[in-house]
Amino acid sequence: MSTITRLVYSKSGNSVRIYIDDKYAFSLSPNEVVRQKIDKDQVISPSKLKQLKHSGDYEKNYLKALNLISYRPRSTREIKQYLHRNSVSPIVISQIISTLKKQNYLNDSDFALAYAKTKVKLKNYGPYRLQSELSAKGISDSLISQTIDTLFSDQDTLISQARLALNKKTKAFYSLPAFEFKRKATQYLYRLGYDPDTINRAISSIDENPLKR
Repeated sequence: MSTITRLVYSKSGNSVRIYIDDKYAFSLSPNEVVRQKIDKDQVISPSKLKQLKHSGDYEKNYLKALNLISYRPRSTREIKQYLHRNSVSPIVISQIISTLKKQNYLNDSDFALAYAKTKVKLKNYGPYRLQSELSAKGISDSLISQTIDTLFSDQDTLISQARLALNKKTKAFYSLPAFEFKRKATQYLYRLGYDPDTINRAISSIDENPLKR
């Protein structure tokens, strides 16, 4: 059996350091201390000590994950990788992920759509580039397909987005000879993740296209 010998509250009041037999053992939130009915000089069994340490580990890393999400939305894989890098046990990781999903702080469907919309708006990414980046973040193939179908509902929408991307390259491309323009424009749209048919149709539809001069 072990004895709780000290409870030391942090200056911020957000955590309580628990000392077992005069040695620091773990930290808990004040709410958890109250919920667990923890007091100085309390004698606890090995199983209870293990359970309290688990609670402390869960609380600490749950708050870290929540703080990470506060900066920007994250995918489930991103949070798992973050916790793994911080040497959190698989059991605690699973519990944290479950809690965050129940609280809707983790929602891969919402994340994928928000991420893709941002990339299309700011960088004019096409379907293949979005597919690659979302896959790297652990988004399932079905969710990726659903996201891309939502953003690019038809071929005209896709061509318009590719044309918009080219319009941002006016100074860089439109002073070039026709052949060089087409080569540069094709390479650029390919890197952004557009398919060959969309690329050709986007290039041929631009009013200022030097190929039409």
